[in-house]
Amino acid sequence: TDATDATDATDTTDGTDMTDATDATDTTDATDTTDGTDMTDATDTTDGTDMTDGTDTTDGTDMTDGTDMTDGTDGTDGTDGTDDSAETELRAIHLVTGAPAVDIYGTADASGSPLFVDVQFQSATNFDVAPIQFTAAVTAAGTVSPILQTVTLTLEEGKKSSLILYGEAGPGAPVETLLLDNSTPAPASGGTLVRVIHTAGPVGMVDVSLTAGGTAIELAADLDYGDVGTFVEIGTEASVLGIDADGNGDADLECQVPATSGIVLDAFILSDVQGTQVAFFPIAGMPFTVNCESSTPAPPVAGDTCESATVLGGDEGVVTGDTAGFNDNYSYGPECPVDESDGKGLTAPDYVYSFTPSQSGEYLFELTDTSNFGSALYVVTDCADIASSCLGAQENGFNPNESLQLMLDAGTTYFVIIDGYGDFSSGTFTLSYGPVDAGPSNDMFDIGGLVLEQAEQGSPAKTFTIPTGTLVPVGGYVVIARSADQAEFEDYHGVTLGDDVVFLNAGVTSSNNGAPLINGDETFSLAVDGDGIVDGPTVAVDGFLNYQRIGSGDASLAESWIASNDISDATPGSGATGTSGIYISEFSDQPGGSGNFNYEFVEIHIASLPDEGGDAGGEAQLWTINTVGLTFTPDDLIIQAGDSVKFVLGQSHNAVEVSFDTYDSNGSTPLEGGFSIAFGATEEIIFDMPGTYYYVCTPHAQADMKGSITVEP
Repeated sequence: TDATDATDATDTTDGTDMTDATDATDTTDATDTTDGTDMTDATDTTDGTDMTDGTDTTDGTDMTDGTDMTDGTDGTDGTDGTDDSAETELRAIHLVTGAPAVDIYGTADASGSPLFVDVQFQSATNFDVAPIQFTAAVTAAGTVSPILQTVTLTLEEGKKSSLILYGEAGPGAPVETLLLDNSTPAPASGGTLVRVIHTAGPVGMVDVSLTAGGTAIELAADLDYGDVGTFVEIGTEASVLGIDADGNGDADLECQVPATSGIVLDAFILSDVQGTQVAFFPIAGMPFTVNCESSTPAPPVAGDTCESATVLGGDEGVVTGDTAGFNDNYSYGPECPVDESDGKGLTAPDYVYSFTPSQSGEYLFELTDTSNFGSALYVVTDCADIASSCLGAQENGFNPNESLQLMLDAGTTYFVIIDGYGDFSSGTFTLSYGPVDAGPSNDMFDIGGLVLEQAEQGSPAKTFTIPTGTLVPVGGYVVIARSADQAEFEDYHGVTLGDDVVFLNAGVTSSNNGAPLINGDETFSLAVDGDGIVDGPTVAVDGFLNYQRIGSGDASLAESWIASNDISDATPGSGATGTSGIYISEFSDQPGGSGNFNYEFVEIHIASLPDEGGDAGGEAQLWTINTVGLTFTPDDLIIQAGDSVKFVLGQSHNAVEVSFDTYDSNGSTPLEGGFSIAFGATEEIIFDMPGTYYYVCTPHAQADMKGSITVEP
């Protein structure tokens, strides 16, 4: 054995295997720590005479088992043991308009430390590790009470998510929430993924598109408030995001979007006092916001030009205003009578009123309370040719009062212009006007019992009844505020209500179903309980606009109103232009912001006294019947022969005349030769013949949707 082991002895490949050749119990191999746990090799050396083992360089030098770290330490298993799986992460985005900064807790009772601290409006927190399931509580920053909202969240394990807070701040207004999945990777093409989320309550349902290089891409269709669109890949160049709010296929708002590439964006549509905006939040990186501009011309600003002049109502009254912020459109020169000085108002803003007297005679215009600027007053009949149409002008230098006494013709429209001396001079003023020596009217009217009715598609009707004994002078006003006392209301609108104005605080809350409560799409009517509609319904409110009536024509027609998106154009307690009857002369929504909604109002003008029975001046009257839910309002109407009734029907309702027996049994068989008004139609009928007329909504007659019209001689 030793003699033949010479091969092993010289086998340099075998290295230390010389011991194997002479030592059948080779402890070196047996205890070879290099060999690790591979006992196959350890026992393989016990064969001292095994020439195969003795010369087998694989066995003798095979360090594979001895050094194989794959077996000994299993690097694969070791990698598994130290590989951190993707974390479940959450961030918060604060989009509640008008709200302060907030804290967000990981407990329903806001106990413990908050997950996110001092989250400001239009900002996002960093992503942070969060539990997979928990209830979050939202509070104003630095407080634990009151809890503004709680929401139970279930996150997707190992992914990123965003908790979105949105809505409009205000008493009773809830903080809305959305949970968005943010695990979508950026496109490999280097483009940008965009997803649109609708969080602008006043805007309504929208279609959203993106146009770049002349190519339009649809981002979302029929996206309603609170809806989340799907991701759409766009290019890398700058683009225009279009928002179509009326469904006509054309963008009503356009937002300029900068170039982006290789990112994923959530685009939130927002609306606040600054208008409509789109806030973009990437998964990583800084958010950015773009303002949206109307793609159609803005409505004319009341008072800015003669074409959009604010109407002075009646033959006498007092109004207040401010020329600051208006354009410099007009001026006068020495050709104006009374003030034959050099030109005035050459570089100053001006404000324009129109005045159409009902009686010919001498009228006095007095401008007072202008001590904060050098004011000028002039009256013309043609703003395009002031030089030849100027009736008179006055500018008293540092004397704060100007006045003009002029002979005016009934039915002619005059323009009363409040201007500055020059050098951009502007400020507040009070303008009084009326016939010379005319005293205030002694006629008073008890408007108590009249009901302001508010209707909105899909919402219950809201009302406010004017208290009995509410006396208003003829030519005066009733101003009904949503929820503000008179001092607060006057301070907010910058007015002082005159002696001819009765102010009423409706005290509307989210739970008392009162009116006015304006959020958009509402119409208003004025009714006498049991005797039908006196005026209305008006046109529907478009959010954050002020509406002033032109005369006292059909309230449902857009041409009967001047709409303005400048809240300073509101003239509560003045400015009505109608000359007869009792009618709704103005209503005003207010922009988002802390508590601004409390100063919404509806104004009623008492232009003349109605005769007994409500027949103003003996003329035929127009009455209106609306549909609210499954009810005709009013459902029993008494009118005079020759009066007209206008039916304003909802899309799912018609009005078909029936016999008394059919009416009494809630049937729907039409009366031969009777009137029939189609579904969703608006139609007027003149009732010349005395008698009682019965009608039903044919698909809802069994639900008691019916009415009657009694025509008295």
